[in-house]
Amino acid sequence: MIPMLDDLLENGENRIKSSLDRIQSDVLAMSEMAKNLLLKTELGWEIDLNSIPIPGRETWVYHSLRDFSFNRTQCSNLVNSSPGAEIKSGHYTAAIFNQTLIIRDTAVPFQLEIDSIGTFPVSKQKNLKIELLDYAPNSLPTSKSHVWLDADEVHFPLKLRTIIAEDQFRPLGCDYSVKVNRYLKDRQMNRLDRPQQLVLSDPNNDVLWVCGIQIADRPKCSEKTKRVLSLQIF
Repeated sequence: MIPMLDDLLENGENRIKSSLDRIQSDVLAMSEMAKNLLLKTELGWEIDLNSIPIPGRETWVYHSLRDFSFNRTQCSNLVNSSPGAEIKSGHYTAAIFNQTLIIRDTAVPFQLEIDSIGTFPVSKQKNLKIELLDYAPNSLPTSKSHVWLDADEVHFPLKLRTIIAEDQFRPLGCDYSVKVNRYLKDRQMNRLDRPQQLVLSDPNNDVLWVCGIQIADRPKCSEKTKRVLSLQIF
């Protein structure tokens, strides 16, 4: 009887170990598959929740976000929360907007003072190039990342910085001013991306350009323009 019990215990331990090994293997495989749900974007990462069946969605989201230091409870709360809710880890913020889960680096204020024309770093990947050019109406840039401002309407030093709550401007062609944050919201920019939006402001802190989106009306080029400041983010 005792040898039989010893044999059963030994086999049981082996079976338990084998089962635990298989579970660990399944977890690793699922984690790798979950990472494929992440889409890298210019501003961070996104997951299309419509691609994940509702049963098990919490688990898939958790395995997708583990490397961002979010825990299972946070992921479960986020998946089951009302639209616009968010969770935070040490360096990241995640939220759901229109069935898209968005992960961003927690916003850090940015400011760069610019005293003259030249090329200036905006991020690890991008730069701002400022040139003084003669005005040529037929050569007006058409890209959102490249604009011309009337040089006589712009005064140095300029500031390239992230937006602040007080920022407002009069968009090109408009006869009214609007809060920059509200302007971005009306353009369907989500709440996590708005704090990272850059603006170019003058010595009075007036916004001249919501970078990559819209210039203010005051420094626009007109028939009186002689020279322009060419602003290009590349």
